[in-house]
Amino acid sequence: MIKNNRYIIIKYVIIFSFFIITIKLFDIQIVNQELKKYAKNNVIRKKIFQPNRGLIYDRNNQLLVYNQIEYEIYFVKDKIEKFDTTLLAHLIKKEKIYIKNKIEKTKNNFPQLIASKIDEENFGPIQESLFMFPGFYSEKKINRKYNYKYAAHTLGYIREVNENEIKNDSNSFYQAKDVIGANGIEKLYENQLRGEKGSELILVDANNIEQEKYRGGLLDVPSLKGKDIITTIDINLQQYAEELMYGKKGSVIAIEPNSGEILAIGSFPSYDPNLLTGLNRSENYNKLIKDKNKPLFNRSIQGEYPPGSTFKTINSIIGLDYGLNPNKKYKCNYGFMFTKKNKLKCHEHKSPINLEEAIATSCNSYFCYMFKEIVNDNYVDSTFNKWKEKVNLFGIGVQDKSHLLNTRKGFVPKSDYYNKIYGFKNWKSSTVISLAIGQGELLATPLQLCNIACIIANKGHYISPHIAKKIENQNLNKDRLKNTINFNKDYFDIIEKGMRSAFTNKKMGSCQHIEIPNLQQCGKTGTTQNPHGEDHSMFIGYAPLEKPQIAISVIVEEGGWGAQWAAPIASLLMEKYLNGYVLRKELSEYICKTKINE
Repeated sequence: MIKNNRYIIIKYVIIFSFFIITIKLFDIQIVNQELKKYAKNNVIRKKIFQPNRGLIYDRNNQLLVYNQIEYEIYFVKDKIEKFDTTLLAHLIKKEKIYIKNKIEKTKNNFPQLIASKIDEENFGPIQESLFMFPGFYSEKKINRKYNYKYAAHTLGYIREVNENEIKNDSNSFYQAKDVIGANGIEKLYENQLRGEKGSELILVDANNIEQEKYRGGLLDVPSLKGKDIITTIDINLQQYAEELMYGKKGSVIAIEPNSGEILAIGSFPSYDPNLLTGLNRSENYNKLIKDKNKPLFNRSIQGEYPPGSTFKTINSIIGLDYGLNPNKKYKCNYGFMFTKKNKLKCHEHKSPINLEEAIATSCNSYFCYMFKEIVNDNYVDSTFNKWKEKVNLFGIGVQDKSHLLNTRKGFVPKSDYYNKIYGFKNWKSSTVISLAIGQGELLATPLQLCNIACIIANKGHYISPHIAKKIENQNLNKDRLKNTINFNKDYFDIIEKGMRSAFTNKKMGSCQHIEIPNLQQCGKTGTTQNPHGEDHSMFIGYAPLEKPQIAISVIVEEGGWGAQWAAPIASLLMEKYLNGYVLRKELSEYICKTKINE
């Protein structure tokens, strides 16, 4: 009985299973017309849609960088079938002979570009007719365009991704022929600017003709535009800086002291950012690379220069911290005798002078005496290293914390550096006396020099410089890093008086020739020795005296005295930013037209 019951159960299970299978086959073969349609169409093609990159604006909402949508037509030789050459030539605006030669000369079956830079209006008829040309297909390209020919190093550029970038992309976002930010803001904020790709599934029949969306587009994903960025740049100030630096090598940086926002930043010579877009990008890039003036090199953040007399501001603060009396006067007899036979030269001015006067006239002798007091020769190894540590507090010789790419840190030597050269304790302050006036082995970037101006303007701190103000209406101020230099606030007041006297002291001020009373400028000139040619002209400063709104550093390579080029350029930029216009038109035109390094 039990055996019979098992037999009956198994029998019904088998019958039921066959019934289910029969129903499913009926559904697949007869009822489910959708799957019949998919079987007839032997390919489901996935189309990827590149998102529009975010736009880039200046601080006043002036559009700097935007997208230009273009299309390209490619062919794969082994997939080409007989087609109407005359019609294709008309559609892509090429000669028939060009199309014929292009196809005949192609020796491989890799995709070949046959037409490019097709705008959306002209692409419409091509898109409607492309099914008539088997083996030909289109690709959408989003090119970056620049409304201004300025700020190239800051804005950066995009290019196609390389194999390493695809391989190292943990999120698998990038594929061949995708673009990626390669420099400047485009690279720094790539993740925000690039957006999210979209996709759609298309049914394609055996003749490679697109039929319709798979499942009515139910599985399609829309692309998401990248986030727009409001930068801190004032494009009008940036433009004026680049006009003033025409025909010159060097750097200009302007920062709002109380926020750390970069108002203008330029490395010179520069280039038109539109050169690195479109089909000619590679050709133009190679030309820029080979240019002897190195226009691709960003001197503002990667150039390292001896800071020259601008460094006297730092040594002054350190000297005051060591107990130097600012009213104490030192003599200057056209220089400082650091050995019985060797003199560090200085220019003619009244003597003796105190600290305020020494800053105003940039007396070399005064700061050599100060340096000897800071670096006690009886304990040179330890006192020198303490001096170095205090210099590092100002951001010189340490890695910058700014929100910029590839910043260099400059150089401040330790005692070990000189021990290796001269032997342990076989040197003293007079051996390295050039450090007193910002020469010797000292190196600083123009960005670091501008930070020094901010430190004095803020009476003891600077905000890490940054270039983005808002990202898609997200205010970034809460992320800004405040760098405090713990010295007595009174020291900065004393240095400020000297920097103001550089403009107001009619007998000794190094900047008296460019003083405009309503600007209340403060500054320190610098003249840096250059072993390869004329001295470099340098300047750091800020304005106005009360509640400074702009701090600035200027370097003009081979420009001679700091007061000759760097100081006037900085002064004009202050005037432009604070007043909105420039009254000293004759001076402005002279500087704009004069070439130095050619």
